[in-house]
Amino acid sequence: MLCCDCDEYNFILSIEEYVVREHPKENIINFLFDEYSQKCFQDITCESCGTNLVSGESYFPNKVDVINEVQKYVISEINSMIIQCEECSEIKDISYSMKQYFEDDKTINTEIDSAITLAELLNEQFNIDSESEYFESIAENIHCGNCRNGTGESYENKEDYGVFNWSTEVYTNYELDEFEEKFYGEKSDLREEISLMALNFSIEELNDLKNDYINNKIYISRNPYFCKLENRIRKWFKDDKFIYKMSKDRLLYRTRVVDKDKIVHKEDLWAPPAEFANQGRFNDIGTSVLYCSNDKSVLEKEVPIKEDDIDKKKRILVKIINNKVLNLFPINYIFGKDKKFNGLISDDGNDFTDAVIKKHYIISNIVSAICCKIGYDGIVYKSVKSGEYINYAIFNVKEDEDLGIIDKLEITYNGFR
Repeated sequence: MLCCDCDEYNFILSIEEYVVREHPKENIINFLFDEYSQKCFQDITCESCGTNLVSGESYFPNKVDVINEVQKYVISEINSMIIQCEECSEIKDISYSMKQYFEDDKTINTEIDSAITLAELLNEQFNIDSESEYFESIAENIHCGNCRNGTGESYENKEDYGVFNWSTEVYTNYELDEFEEKFYGEKSDLREEISLMALNFSIEELNDLKNDYINNKIYISRNPYFCKLENRIRKWFKDDKFIYKMSKDRLLYRTRVVDKDKIVHKEDLWAPPAEFANQGRFNDIGTSVLYCSNDKSVLEKEVPIKEDDIDKKKRILVKIINNKVLNLFPINYIFGKDKKFNGLISDDGNDFTDAVIKKHYIISNIVSAICCKIGYDGIVYKSVKSGEYINYAIFNVKEDEDLGIIDKLEITYNGFR
């Protein structure tokens, strides 16, 4: 049995971060919930971790099958990334020769080997470190498609190709490109990590849009770059590649911090009414959006309790179940890893400033408004406070219909455990 409180569930969450960032259409998370999850029809206790699950909460009856599916996915993705390895790449020979030939010439950079270890690759892509209980079973199924290194014994060829371990060095397209940059001194498009947004807009255009919004947002729809952005998002909406579909029965978490003596009712835990809505990352002032996360522990960082207020405040933790498939805009996939473009949606600035308008939210506010207008159900995005977790900004929620609150927990200290 596997529930959302089990330690192994973090393995699934690490996969969701990768899917949101790299492959929103190929959503293995949906597959896992559609094929393997069940919903409680009464309160039960998780057989693995002892957590009490409330009626309506989803869980996986067969932990082994779910973990196997996740491992298969990771293995497949990593194998598809590896282009060369330490056994077949010429980079090591070139690097060694340069170090020998230019040993005394300090003007020449001889550190040109760009290899990455398997442990580094798994941690970088899936937040799996070499101490993970799953690392060994994953590593022994990783291999180099170029030379068969890692495929083990071959009775046909009467040769042992060995198995990968944490220190095995490999090269993805990124590392091969990094080597060319070091060796030839030219930076290619891959190293620049051009985002989908960068293919369609310049930073100058988006900054013009941002400044126009600051000066007079009432007429922002007249800005040519606003029209261009709206048309582009409309095209993305028509293509499943640019939709992250969240399956039914996903368990989401939401939190509020209130005065310790305040009585909080369930209806107080949804998104605030429009007249009370302050500006957020994906909502303008006066726009009601429901913010949730795929993990409860990150909510401490998203909505912290100030140290001076620990004795005065309490945290309300809410479990929410979604009752329909949600079509979400994968904004990190669109804006990519380019620092300039990603900074337009991920800059945390000073989220707790008293300023009425938070300028670092403006582009994400505009994108969110367009997404809501054309039919997306919300935005899916990496947590700015803790990048391995995923948050959701959900539009126009029909309370107790689209989503349902199934449990509420009051906590009078700054932490969930």
